[in-house]
Amino acid sequence: MILLGIPQPVQRFFAPVLRGLPRPTRHALPVMVLALLLAPHRRCLKTLAGVVLGCREHASTISRRLRNAAWHTRDWFVCLYDQCLDDIHDYERRRAQQQHRAKRPWMAVIDTTYHSTHAEQMENLIPMSRRRRPGGREARQHAFVMGLLITECGMRIPLPRKSYYTEAYCQHHGRRHRTQVQLAAEMLRDIRLPDDVELTVVFDSAFDADVVHRICRQRGYRAVFPLDPNRTLSAGPEVEADGLRGQKVVHWTRSWSREEFTQLELQYANEDHVFLRRRTATT
Repeated sequence: MILLGIPQPVQRFFAPVLRGLPRPTRHALPVMVLALLLAPHRRCLKTLAGVVLGCREHASTISRRLRNAAWHTRDWFVCLYDQCLDDIHDYERRRAQQQHRAKRPWMAVIDTTYHSTHAEQMENLIPMSRRRRPGGREARQHAFVMGLLITECGMRIPLPRKSYYTEAYCQHHGRRHRTQVQLAAEMLRDIRLPDDVELTVVFDSAFDADVVHRICRQRGYRAVFPLDPNRTLSAGPEVEADGLRGQKVVHWTRSWSREEFTQLELQYANEDHVFLRRRTATT
């Protein structure tokens, strides 16, 4: 897809960020974002430079922008995220008042995304195991803790991402090392929610840690994650299955009654967020 100029809705969306930026950055930021969103699968510099016809630039200019320390992309994203979240709050709050509902259910999904490369001289790379391909080259990857906030109406808001830095990288550059679990806990702690929203957090077993559960308890979140049935129940002060201390989880589940469960049915193509479902374009 190729655009001729910057559409007016895109310019209005970036308006809160562009006001305080220098003129070159103010003109280049919307173009860069559109190029990254509309470019085909192979996002090379030449492709990004020619997506917006009215703002065609040399590929070296795109490369300089990506290396420019003055491009505070995370700060800009946080500003746009807050603006988008406020707009959604206002829309869904009015909708909930019409339906006379006390609480609005939202969901947050946390996971780690890896970006692989075969370069050996880049910093902050995580070497991955070669068990699947014993004879192949060792893959090295960058890790990012990502989050997605799904509202009651099905609107999807990407949470500000957290970059994972290896312990060796932090020692070399004087940074404080934080694990991926700690980054996920910080992401959940920083989520800004209105008072009439109850949040359910979904994550895999990699984030099943005390620091994440502590944040969920402090903020009143409901945590959903896979649990090994062979794990042993804790004997700490806060134990729901007090009579099964020291036994495996599978023994606890056998005591649950049918009345404790609620059946949920998904009406395909008829739920509230059907108009926001991602569709794959076919040619």
